[in-house]
Amino acid sequence: MKILYVITQLGVGGAESVLVSMANTMIGLGHDVEVVSLLNINKQNFDEKVTVHLLDLRHNPVSSLIQFRSILSKFQPDVVHSHCLHANIVTRLVRVIYPMKRLVTTAHNTYEGQGLIMSIFKYTNFLSNKITNVSTDAVQAFENNKYVKPSQMNVMFNIIDIHKFEYSSDIRDEYRNIFGVHEDDLVVIAVGSMKDSKDYPNLLKAIQLLTEDELKKIKVFIVGDGLLMAETQHLATTLNIESYISFLGIRNDVNSLLNMADIFVLSSKHEGLPTVLVEAAMAKNVIVSTNCGGVNDILPNFDNVVNIQDATALAQKLSEVMRLSKEEHLQQSEATYSYVKERLDPQKIAKEWLEIYQA
Repeated sequence: MKILYVITQLGVGGAESVLVSMANTMIGLGHDVEVVSLLNINKQNFDEKVTVHLLDLRHNPVSSLIQFRSILSKFQPDVVHSHCLHANIVTRLVRVIYPMKRLVTTAHNTYEGQGLIMSIFKYTNFLSNKITNVSTDAVQAFENNKYVKPSQMNVMFNIIDIHKFEYSSDIRDEYRNIFGVHEDDLVVIAVGSMKDSKDYPNLLKAIQLLTEDELKKIKVFIVGDGLLMAETQHLATTLNIESYISFLGIRNDVNSLLNMADIFVLSSKHEGLPTVLVEAAMAKNVIVSTNCGGVNDILPNFDNVVNIQDATALAQKLSEVMRLSKEEHLQQSEATYSYVKERLDPQKIAKEWLEIYQA
């Protein structure tokens, strides 16, 4: 089968990483795969057999659309699968001027925008053979906002290379040594871009609310970069908690950093299927999260989930988790690990996607 994936850009992000896993998995299963990025950005590592086309729709829209049509003409895909709002809309509109055998469009969040752009999405739904989103909450949000009709959008989980994040005691010991983490220290980690939806102020305020004795027990690592990095670091200083937090920026060893951690915390306002929770679960972290969307498709229960934008509740939950005995900590982490490993097995998810492609 010839599969053409289309995405807005190939920068650093959850949807972008998922696309890499999807493309590489399909190549591994013997399919021909090409990828189109509408923007001239590529910070992802694809299998060498995957052909990647970088367009420049922002600066050269006409020539980019001509190039897109040329790619379709030469590759002749059996299915085109677009990801994220702008790529979904552009690919649908391109279908008006160039035939596609089958078009699947995937949204990746409970919230992808509002106003005119979402109206265009809504009124071009008829151009897609199949519309999917990454979690139960995300589909429900689109239906509630009337961006899709009931049952028009289906839940389809991402293909995630979950085994890349498998727990390793050797890596844990190595990285705790590198970062000067003592045996009795609790490592709390957060991973995500420095943008409004991730709500790092919520996390920092929650950390400030911990008692002095609790703060002495933890080392907090924040992995990620973005437009709000300086603002977030300044807030940590303003809250007088900067000595407890290490801002690590963008890293290519997230799997090892997660292995070092004891507790993973997600403080987001909204997500689709928060892939990073899957990664943390595979690294056997105990997870504390806001109810930001998609969490119920990853965690076996809601014991450690709090309302969004509630720093007090987040602090209380962190405090509770920090007081778990080693046996309780292991019980929680193993339960989540087993749940995710079975539910999101990449070969199982890939088979489900192929059924959609071949329908």
